[in-house]
Amino acid sequence: MQPKPTCYPCTTKTLQRVLDLVTEDENLQIKIFREVMGIIAKVDPAEVHLPIFTSEIFHYIYKRTNCKDPYKDLKKKSNEVAFKILPEIKREINKEYGFQKFRKVLFATILGNLIDFATGHHSVDFDNLKTEFDRIVLQGFEIDDSKKLYDKIREIDKILILGDNAGEIVFDNLLIDAISEINSGVITYCVKSGPIANDATIIDAKEVGIDKMARIITTGASYFGVEKASKDFWEEFNKHDLIISKGQANFESLWSRTLKKPVAFLLRTKCPPIAKELGVTENKNIVFLKDFVE
Repeated sequence: MQPKPTCYPCTTKTLQRVLDLVTEDENLQIKIFREVMGIIAKVDPAEVHLPIFTSEIFHYIYKRTNCKDPYKDLKKKSNEVAFKILPEIKREINKEYGFQKFRKVLFATILGNLIDFATGHHSVDFDNLKTEFDRIVLQGFEIDDSKKLYDKIREIDKILILGDNAGEIVFDNLLIDAISEINSGVITYCVKSGPIANDATIIDAKEVGIDKMARIITTGASYFGVEKASKDFWEEFNKHDLIISKGQANFESLWSRTLKKPVAFLLRTKCPPIAKELGVTENKNIVFLKDFVE
């Protein structure tokens, strides 16, 4: 996806959040803000894609301030908060059986997608995550291919999950476990190769135990989505029969591609352009199984 008009105010909000993390020096914040605005002004929106556009802004700030992972503490807190409410979420899930249990797990993964510090229009409320889970279940899915996804998982051998944020990855353990209950095939979980906002890395994934439940690979890049992913990543991608794409950046990266396999998009629509692309409004829960054909 290319930048839309609403992406620019969203980017400035996100930029301010990053600057607050990397330095308390207001004069330096203003200087970097002006530098980044100058860079953005020179970019032709027809020639860039959102995940790359945003990632390069982040990396410019990281390099400019010599701060390699400003979201490190927020990622740790995200995982801790998610683990704290995990027993309650599990109790709710275990009240169900079969497909209904799987569907409740998908609601938990959507809850995790709320733990996003890189979307300017969105804020994270750590104190009310369990309440948010109840709201998500009550709200349901605006696009609901959960049964199609459940049936597809039962049919295939190799599944690749494209992970998203720290905190969210705690609930992805539930997803991996639910998949394992209905399919004995290979499950691979993909994270970023290095820090970019609060996206999960191998360190984050191992901290929450994903390495004990699935094989872990990386995109080979410290960029949002997979547009800058390595050749090794795409070779792995092509070996799998089903892709489960978590979050908005992975959606942005894959949505317009022509692929040979089904891709299930699991996300919360947290910004207007993505909501519009899906034909829904903001703050909707999405489980969309798309069968790409070359």
